[in-house]
Amino acid sequence: RLPMNIQMALRIASCFGMQVEDWMIIDSNVLVNLDHAVYEGLMERFGSTFVFVHASVHSAAYNLIPDNERSAVHMKLGLEIIFNKSAKLDCVDGIVKNLPDSKVFAAIDQINRSRPISISNPAILRVLSKMNLRAGNACMEMSDFQSAQKNFLA
Repeated sequence: RLPMNIQMALRIASCFGMQVEDWMIIDSNVLVNLDHAVYEGLMERFGSTFVFVHASVHSAAYNLIPDNERSAVHMKLGLEIIFNKSAKLDCVDGIVKNLPDSKVFAAIDQINRSRPISISNPAILRVLSKMNLRAGNACMEMSDFQSAQKNFLA
């Protein structure tokens, strides 16, 4: 049985899919524990990228997150990417304008996965719409029409 800190790191990494870049993980303790997961043979590391060794390992890690907590975890991860720490979705507009596209993509992906968390604040909804529009337009420029559609519809 894996120690809880490694299990928690695998849960967080699994939220990003089969692979995660180290800059997406804000907590340095999680990165240390992902290195332990590499040592345990559950992930591989290629430079700054951690990759699950098999889809079943990824699925098992993701399934460790209770269904009723997944939306909140995705929202938290998206916000951490935007703010580089734990934060709330207040005063985001100015910060988002200065984010590189890679961070906008990663953050909005996590925030979109957090739905159906109800967001009723019109200012926050406007910022999320701008982020989705920016990500969707970038996807269109890369001819990734399926991803663009997901962003435009979010």
